[in-house]
Amino acid sequence: MLPALYRQGELSRAYGEGEIAGLLRERLKEVSDEIGLHRVLRRFRRDHMVRIIWRDLTRSAPLAEVLEDLSALLMPVLKRR
Repeated sequence: MLPALYRQGELSRAYGEGEIAGLLRERLKEVSDEIGLHRVLRRFRRDHMVRIIWRDLTRSAPLAEVLEDLSALLMPVLKRR
C-alpha cells in the first residue's frame, strides 16, 4: 500500500478544505449497494489514515495539518453512516 501511495504522490500531498470530501463523493459514485458502500468507506479510510500517519511519523506535516486532515477525513465518513 505504501509504495502505491508513494507512486501516486499521496504521501507528500496536503489536501485543501473540502478536497477529501470531494474524493469520497467521487468514490461513492460507483457504489450500488450497502456492501459496496462499506467496502468503499473502509478502503477510503484506510488509504487516508495511512497517508496521515505517514506524514505525521515522518514529520512531513506539522501537527496542526495532521489534525486538520484527520477531521477532514472523519467528518464525511461519519456523515455517510
